Amino acid sequence: LWNTARTHLAYLERKHPYTALHGVMVGVYARAFAEVLSPLLMSGLNVEIKQDEHGRGYRSRGFTREELYELLIAGQLHDCGKTLVGLDVLDSPGRLDDTQMAHMRGHLSDVAVVILNLFNTMLACRAIESHHSYEFVDSSENEWPFAGRMMAVADVFDQADVIAGFYS
Repeated sequence: LWNTARTHLAYLERKHPYTALHGVMVGVYARAFAEVLSPLLMSGLNVEIKQDEHGRGYRSRGFTREELYELLIAGQLHDCGKTLVGLDVLDSPGRLDDTQMAHMRGHLSDVAVVILNLFNTMLACRAIESHHSYEFVDSSENEWPFAGRMMAVADVFDQADVIAGFYS
C-alpha cells in the first residue's frame, strides 16, 4: 500500500512539488488530529452516529490503528487528482474563473477512483470525497463524515501554516 501511495506522490511531486508536500503534511495532520480526538469520541464527545445494516444507530468508538493509517495515506493522496489539472490552473496567481474552478473541483472525483482501488474500506474514500464540503456532502441532511471533517481541518491547517510562514 505504501509503495503504491509513494508512486502517486512521486508523480505529483514531478508535476507540482508544492502540492505533493502539502499532501504529505495533510496526511500527517489528519492522522494526528484523528488520533488525538479518538479518546474524545470514545468518551461520547462529538460522537458520530452511524447506522448498522438494520438501520439501528450506534456510536463510532474512535479510530482503529488501520483507520489511522488509512487517514495518513488518504491525506497524502487527497490532491493526487491534481495531476490532471493544468499548471496554468494550479499556479494561477489570481482568483480562478468558473471554468478553471470546475476543472480544479474535478480532482476530487479523479482521486476517488485511485483511493477506491487502494483501500478496501470506504473511510479513506469518504474522507477525501467530503473534505471539501461543496462536493459529495448533502448539507440539507447535515451529513459530513467525521473523517472528512478531519481531512478538511488538516487541509486548512496546512494552508494557514504556509500563509503564516509566508507573511512572517
